[in-house]
Amino acid sequence: MPNRKSVRTLVEESHIDLKKILEHLEVEKKYLGEYVVNHVEKILLPMFKKLRSNTTSIEEKHLDLLESNLKELGKKFGMALSKFKDLTPKEEQICNMIKNGLSTKEIAQLFNISDLTIGTHRTNIRKKLKISNHKANLAVYLQRN
Repeated sequence: MPNRKSVRTLVEESHIDLKKILEHLEVEKKYLGEYVVNHVEKILLPMFKKLRSNTTSIEEKHLDLLESNLKELGKKFGMALSKFKDLTPKEEQICNMIKNGLSTKEIAQLFNISDLTIGTHRTNIRKKLKISNHKANLAVYLQRN
């Protein structure tokens, strides 16, 4: 039978492991939300514009309703539909990680790439979000938007 110290150690290690799993799930959840928002904006909404060219007034109302609901879906994920549309999938993942408090070093370790590469991604993200000449902290900016 294990002694008290080893049981306590096992419990602490399990707690740490569970915490890491929860953090990973949160990152995945954010990524999935951004994926849905981007898909709605880049694929579905442009289809609505095409469909509107040959519609009756009733069909137009149905399209308006569908479009409105898709936009609402995007809001449910906590993002404005056009905010991050120019980011690559990798940049979106990095944004999620930054937003969730991961450091450049931690992100680099997760992707198995150098800190400098993450720095380059961060620079590109700042340019695409039009905050490259601002002193705004990227993590704070992402959390607010």
